[in-house]
Amino acid sequence: LEAIAQHGAAYARSGPLADALLDDQKAYGGLLTADDLQAYEVKQHQPILIPYREYEILLPRPCSTGGVLTAFTLKLLSTFNVGHWEHGSAEHVQLLIEAMSATTRARRHWEQALANMPIDKAVDRFLNDEFVKNFAAETAMSLWKGRPNKFVDEVQGKPNTSHMSVIDGQGMAVSLTTTAGESAGYVVPGTGYIPNNMLGEEDLHPNGFHTGTPGERINTMMTPVVVLKNGRIKLVVGSGGSIRIRSAILQVISNALDFGWPLDKAVEAPRVHVEKQIVQCEHGYNPAAVDEIEALGYEVNRWQERSMYFGGAHSVGFLEDGTPIGAGDTRRNGSVAYG
Repeated sequence: LEAIAQHGAAYARSGPLADALLDDQKAYGGLLTADDLQAYEVKQHQPILIPYREYEILLPRPCSTGGVLTAFTLKLLSTFNVGHWEHGSAEHVQLLIEAMSATTRARRHWEQALANMPIDKAVDRFLNDEFVKNFAAETAMSLWKGRPNKFVDEVQGKPNTSHMSVIDGQGMAVSLTTTAGESAGYVVPGTGYIPNNMLGEEDLHPNGFHTGTPGERINTMMTPVVVLKNGRIKLVVGSGGSIRIRSAILQVISNALDFGWPLDKAVEAPRVHVEKQIVQCEHGYNPAAVDEIEALGYEVNRWQERSMYFGGAHSVGFLEDGTPIGAGDTRRNGSVAYG
């Protein structure tokens, strides 16, 4: 990292790091070539912007699948008066479960749109108000009837993702997520560089392996987020955790915006996540509320401790008076630095 900071991108594209990587690829039958490294481009995109209460939320566009799916869940959640319920009550937890489940059911529509139209048009169609309202209506019906909607399985990914949130005294912000996937399992000799394994991650290839177009950018679940209020930074958040990135970010944002919680409380609160038709319930919820969820027909796995399984949503923001605040998620040894 120091060498890249000193010498720029050329160090990785055609310099010593590139040479070491290409030598390693050649020695062990790899497919990367010097042309591949030279052809790579860093692309800048306008973020997805969605309203949420009196706030605006900025999320990454595709190739971030996580960004568009998180935007969908937040738009769905915005149709409910979330703060009306007691936080952690059975009603509140069921709403979160059903919002996550609805997004997973909607994902196939996103994949279909992305395969058949330009990205911007696919995003607009998937986040169309009327389309989201259809799934919000299903969610509301589940709450009214007091029983689960149909679950759809989502492929599990691997947890080797890190996040950093930064703000400065001038009101600028960076939300930065990086990942090695589950990594390729080795270090390029003499570099400290660990290649990723993105071509082998099932959750990034919902249509199966070896189905992508040559030269196509690989999708990612990384979802760095910035929240604005009246055009000014309110909250900067992101998380590691594979497909649990979305549920972690969703709950931190809702805790802070819907319930008005201090940032450290919003980050440290227990979380739920839906995976393989099972509700994963982190330690810290009222057992009586979890009992009610089970009585409604949900299969619940009760965790006996807090866990990095539920992400690491390291967050920063500003109070109304402009005071900077930060909260490192202790699930992943997060910390806060002021300077």
